[in-house]
Amino acid sequence: MPTADKMVKVAASYIGTKGDHNIFNKWYWCEYTKEYSSDPGTAWCACFVSYVAMKAGLKCKYSASAAAVGTQFERIPLEKENTVRKGDIVVFNWDGRTDLGWCDHVGIVEWATIGDNGLFGTIEGNTGNAAEGQVLRVTRDNNSTYFTAFFRPKYDSAATSQKTQAKNPQGSSSQKLLYGIDVSSNQPENVCSLVKYDFAIVKMSGNPHGYAWDFVNPFAARQAREALGKTGCLGLYHFTYGKDAVTEAKFFVDQVKKLGYLGKAMLVVDYEGDALSLGRIWVSKFADTVKKQAGYSPVIYASGSVITEQNLKVLGYPIWCANYYKGYQNIQGYDTSGMKIWPGCEDALLWQFTSEGYLDGYSKALDLNVFYGSKDDFKKHMGKTSGTSASTTKPSTSTSTSKKKSIETVAKEVIAGKWGNGEDRKKKLTAAGYSYKKVQAKVNELLSAASIESVARDVIAGKYGNGAERISALRAAGYDPDKVQEKVNELLS
Repeated sequence: MPTADKMVKVAASYIGTKGDHNIFNKWYWCEYTKEYSSDPGTAWCACFVSYVAMKAGLKCKYSASAAAVGTQFERIPLEKENTVRKGDIVVFNWDGRTDLGWCDHVGIVEWATIGDNGLFGTIEGNTGNAAEGQVLRVTRDNNSTYFTAFFRPKYDSAATSQKTQAKNPQGSSSQKLLYGIDVSSNQPENVCSLVKYDFAIVKMSGNPHGYAWDFVNPFAARQAREALGKTGCLGLYHFTYGKDAVTEAKFFVDQVKKLGYLGKAMLVVDYEGDALSLGRIWVSKFADTVKKQAGYSPVIYASGSVITEQNLKVLGYPIWCANYYKGYQNIQGYDTSGMKIWPGCEDALLWQFTSEGYLDGYSKALDLNVFYGSKDDFKKHMGKTSGTSASTTKPSTSTSTSKKKSIETVAKEVIAGKWGNGEDRKKKLTAAGYSYKKVQAKVNELLSAASIESVARDVIAGKYGNGAERISALRAAGYDPDKVQEKVNELLS
């Protein structure tokens, strides 16, 4: 059934595809119109939208013309553009002309806050600043000098297209939320005693490349002590340098242990800087090492674009998303009105919404954050001695009063961290009547399948090169080139 959700989901699955010779051109010119016997490599923004519409089951006139593929639907009147929503089609004229017959570009709307600030997000084909156009997420401004017009296809359910809009933290009174700060030696040693917050995440160690990779925050002891004493909710983070992942991760855990907070604080991998070029495999090794050394799972922090482009969620760790929806304008207090988390990161554990937040008691800017949950929920990520009782976290061991779950369901729960780690996991699974070996085998299978699909999409995006170069790069990263190629062929079929 064609829905706005499905339209956007299909479009997002091709993010990273680039170059004029692609599946969109091949489908439109060689299979749909049959005007060519081989891919002609033409400009392809409309071919992309047409292909996505076809895949989503939207019955319409498929076209290689931006004007034709967009304007066939009902136009949203200018005075009602604040109602633009997920799944709408947008066309652009870069020179500002309002003649819709000469549209230059077309895309699919993923989110919009036009009524607040003119911004809307799209997924577009044949876009970007690189030499070759790509499928990318783009944030557009409806107040810009170029001309835009919005159109609404006839989906089966308009309600569905709104249901999965990105979270507005102030939009639901039933959603439990905590508001907090993250600080480092860039702030004063006593900053955690100056302002109000529900939680604080303090820099423990690390630095960007070019500085000391083994830097330790000299204010960490006091900042952590005051934060924990004030709220009971503490996190400690390491800024990634890009050194050997295992060495760097062990250093981080050792510093937390020396400070006396292992098992008493959320651990965070601050994945940014030059380390980003090392990719998901590197940060996975870092997080895995922290988990092994500490005995509980860390949270991975990154910008929304990195989270989605590198598909970090496939790693199975909680995510902290940074997305400054209002750029670097000053935000007074924990005011998230009119803002959204990065599309595709709606299920993140935390959201850093500004680095220019101002709170009473401190005159300079602070990073401000939202945690989705209660203080008890936060403490579940602080380790085995966080104060959460075993009775609230241990899965039910009763097999007589409730139906046993499937192995796959339990494996997914294991990946989500609901059954603990190591021997603790083994004991819980056995006590609940499950075969540890079977569950673990399914966990490995699920993680392998998710990883291979993610790598296959990276291959399609050109990140592993071609031919022998691709095979060598895949093997070096620990993947079976044949299995990856099978998934590539499946995704492109």
